Amino acid sequence: MSVLFVPWWAVVGLGAVTLAWFAVRERAERLAVVRERRRIAQDMHDELGHDLNLIALAAGALKLAPDLPESHRASAQDLRARAGHAVDRLGEIVGVLHEPASVESLVEAASAAGLPVTLRVDGTPKDAGRTVYRVVQEGLTNAAKHAPGAPVTVRISHTPAETHVVVENGPAPRSLRTGGGRGLTGLDERVRRAGGTLTCGPSGAGFTVEARLPHRPNRSAARILAVALVAAALTGGGLRVWEVLATQGAVLAADEYAALRPGQIRTNLALPSRQAAHRSSRPGCEYYAMTSNPFHDRYGDTYRLCFDAGRLVSADALVAR
Repeated sequence: MSVLFVPWWAVVGLGAVTLAWFAVRERAERLAVVRERRRIAQDMHDELGHDLNLIALAAGALKLAPDLPESHRASAQDLRARAGHAVDRLGEIVGVLHEPASVESLVEAASAAGLPVTLRVDGTPKDAGRTVYRVVQEGLTNAAKHAPGAPVTVRISHTPAETHVVVENGPAPRSLRTGGGRGLTGLDERVRRAGGTLTCGPSGAGFTVEARLPHRPNRSAARILAVALVAAALTGGGLRVWEVLATQGAVLAADEYAALRPGQIRTNLALPSRQAAHRSSRPGCEYYAMTSNPFHDRYGDTYRLCFDAGRLVSADALVAR
């Protein structure tokens, strides 16, 4: 029998506790990031937004100055328009810094603004929620800019392997060119960073934005599990080495055991300096290992020597179950 036995369920349990601890820690870190993003967004909105509004106000006042040359009046008008556009862009950036709203709320907002859009979602969301949101957002923005009034269909399909997003607009009710804006270039980079692919182009008389986003495994959990398994293997291996080393000092040679006879005095026997552990130890008895070689057939088997008043009364060979 082994000197030291560590149940594998204990090691697995330790790994599970480690995974749970890291999961809680990872969630806390994500929440901290969300809070920091919101704080930055609020600071940008309060400070930068205020400064941009003051610039727009000053430009508007400059435009109305009676002694301003006409050429400068046009520049003031342009400055005011650019400041207003910057305020709008700031609002979009602040929205990105906040936690993304759901795709459903995004579609509802577009519909409320007059865009005829329908949404279809199949399957259960798995991953890449923010990237899916951005694909739909850019697809709707592109349709609103280049084909206002055209019907738009948003289809999202979640499978175990990937999330498939399609934003397709039909032909505009009046003669307008449909096409992709500059935002699609940045979106393509975002999708590629997520490991996916983005395709954009004409489809019939309309335009389609399509993205395929593969589901990535939870790398943090995978790394933690790998570490836990390696630690378990190293622990088990280290314990086995310690066990073998500990057993070496408790081995009674087979010829010495064969020479034992009842009535021999304990102090006259050349026995090992230490004993082997045994789960059913008997008072007055000593236990010694048959071998310290873990690959030997008799590894784990022991000799039991029982004494009474300092004399050997019995010697038995015990086979480990």
